[in-house]
Amino acid sequence: MSTQQTFEFLAPPIAPTKPQRTRLTDLPGKPRFRAPSQAESQTPSQAQSQTQPQTQSPALSSVFSAPAPSPDALMRSHGASTRPSGALTRASGNQVATPVDRSAVLADLRKRAGCLSSAATQVHRADIYSTGCSGIDAMLPQGGLRIGTVTEWVSEHDSSGASAISLATIAARMKDTNVQGPLVVISEANYFYPPAAEAIGIDLKRVIWAKAQTHADTVWAIDQALRCPAVAVVWARVGGGLDDRDARRFQLAAEEGQTSAVLVRPRTVRGRPTFADVRLHVAPEMHVSQQNKTNGVLTTNQSPFVSRVTLDRCRGSASGCFVDVMIDDHGQLQAVKVPKSTIYHAPISTSSVHLASELAHPKTSSGTGSKSRRA
Repeated sequence: MSTQQTFEFLAPPIAPTKPQRTRLTDLPGKPRFRAPSQAESQTPSQAQSQTQPQTQSPALSSVFSAPAPSPDALMRSHGASTRPSGALTRASGNQVATPVDRSAVLADLRKRAGCLSSAATQVHRADIYSTGCSGIDAMLPQGGLRIGTVTEWVSEHDSSGASAISLATIAARMKDTNVQGPLVVISEANYFYPPAAEAIGIDLKRVIWAKAQTHADTVWAIDQALRCPAVAVVWARVGGGLDDRDARRFQLAAEEGQTSAVLVRPRTVRGRPTFADVRLHVAPEMHVSQQNKTNGVLTTNQSPFVSRVTLDRCRGSASGCFVDVMIDDHGQLQAVKVPKSTIYHAPISTSSVHLASELAHPKTSSGTGSKSRRA
């Protein structure tokens, strides 16, 4: 049940049909409420301003007399403030927000995330060293490898040439007159062969060879060598059992000591996530055969096999590009272009071949043998 309250100046001329309740203002001793009139509610200054005639300027009169804009006009005026980049100008007092440059924002995000493109990379030339092969340098966005990073060479198998090619890139690094530090070689087994390294161009007087007994010793030795700023390059063979935590340790250690790490990894790690700045895959898929005709006799000479180096991962560069390289007689790493007519594939099988029992242990029947003897 709702209560009905009326004021004196709003009371209808005819009394309501329903009986009204007694209001508190109608009780004896209570002053009756009366709404103030418009003249009483005004201040003296407002009353004085109403008594004086106001003269409006033509501009103000035209503004007040102009019709209200239509909704379509409002939408058009709102759309005019939209920039092509999607940013809207927002007025705050007398200041207007400037539109945001999306390209600058994206460049800043790429720089913070570390995913730098080749055009936006701000790396000094002194922080880049050449691999010694123009073909491999052309695949990299900076024309070489960065100092203080980890580079992985994934070997297709033990005789793919990944160790020799990686050592050839280190030899090019050690020949720089500005590099005075030693080369630290860390390996569990006898994968490092000093005479072959010397033939490639590595000075054995600047080599420190650490033979680790266990995988934990290998990880510890690599971490400590990378943190030393006096070391030029660290070369090591690391198996597929390296976890992400130790791989992250290598990356941070290389950045702290500004030491380049060159790791030779097995084929099983290809396709896995890595903390390396560059990952290259090496496979000896092709051999080069040279045909010479001497005195009417056609002879075929087998030259050293050509390894295909494929770029699996690199920041700022597309993966999948490859180059065919080989080590010449002077120990230099050269990029070669081999015609298809002179290439034949020589797959190397590392698995054991199981022969059929009939071929492995042949048995001849007596009847067959007697017939063959009689014949």
